[in-house]
Amino acid sequence: MLTLNSVRKLGPGRYRDSRGLYLVITAARTRKWVYRYRIDGKSHDLGLGSYPAVGLAEARRKRDGHEGERAEGQNPIALKRARRASALEARQQTFSVALDKAYQVKAGALTNEKYRKQWRRLVERYAIPALGNLPVRDVSVHDIETLLRPIWTSKPESARKLAHNLKFIFDWAIAKQWRNGDNPALLSGPLGILLPRQKHFPRRHPALAHSALPGFMARLRCLKSPAARALQFLILTAARTEEVLGMGRGEVDIKNALWTCPASRMKSRKEHRVPLSRPATQLIANELERHNQSIVFLSPRKRCKLSNMAMRKLMRDRFPEITATPHGFRSTFRDWAAERECYDPMAIEYCLAHALPNRTVSAYLRTDFLKQRRRIMNDWAGFALS
Repeated sequence: MLTLNSVRKLGPGRYRDSRGLYLVITAARTRKWVYRYRIDGKSHDLGLGSYPAVGLAEARRKRDGHEGERAEGQNPIALKRARRASALEARQQTFSVALDKAYQVKAGALTNEKYRKQWRRLVERYAIPALGNLPVRDVSVHDIETLLRPIWTSKPESARKLAHNLKFIFDWAIAKQWRNGDNPALLSGPLGILLPRQKHFPRRHPALAHSALPGFMARLRCLKSPAARALQFLILTAARTEEVLGMGRGEVDIKNALWTCPASRMKSRKEHRVPLSRPATQLIANELERHNQSIVFLSPRKRCKLSNMAMRKLMRDRFPEITATPHGFRSTFRDWAAERECYDPMAIEYCLAHALPNRTVSAYLRTDFLKQRRRIMNDWAGFALS
């Protein structure tokens, strides 16, 4: 075996240390380490670096690492070439390219087309001008702080959403090995220390007081547009806008008064059964008789599903004195159900298709409270149309 003294004093030649490690000394007295191994009956020499930049102890550690690769059935030279190619690829990948690739993954997890567009538009507006042409591996915490700081306190909600979107992009880049080290957009890391503290004002969708709902529904039922009927159905089922507007003919079971919304359109990505009250069932049955298209609520002009803004525009044009949004009627329902004090709180949450806060309870719970929810929705329809 070689020693530190012999490494320094030996003349030109090839000297064996142990387990495939060699010191090669040229006529010009340059010294380099080589790891020799055999695979499929062929010998291979893998360079480990030059002496004295790589000392004897470090050369042995490198040799041991490559022996571990061989023990796993891999070729150390092929792995080294793959790492080099991956590093070269990473140097060539800009933040713009990472955004395109990461967005393809993220878009599949977002159930709403509007949210998909908003997710990307936010990054394009604030991050692309500053980071677009930078290699994604070179973006630093200070780069992220510089683009977030101008809006961090003036537009706190947008700033936090942007930070969340950036975190996903860099997480993807790290997983793809386009970037090494920590995520620079992690608010729980150094970025959160550099940015000032935000004042937290929870955003709530404007809602109508439940005491005013019967009067509102009486006026709404006088309107004959598809948007008005869709809004009635949304209120009667306490559903989300995208769930209602994307409803297909095949999702509704009129006989059993049941609507099954597929997982692909649910925020929770889980199939959701909605018990339909008699008024809701009749409304849907009438709507299905109006046409033979697959979508239930159709735009009268384009013969496709209504726009996400159709119900909001209806309220703005026909009920200008009311500030509530379509989504706010879910809060109206929640307040009404809570004040009745006769319903299972968990059944109420299931009416709203909310994810349970306790993951352990959610993992063991197999019922969806359909019987209890049918009673709640029947009572809700009776109140709303009273």
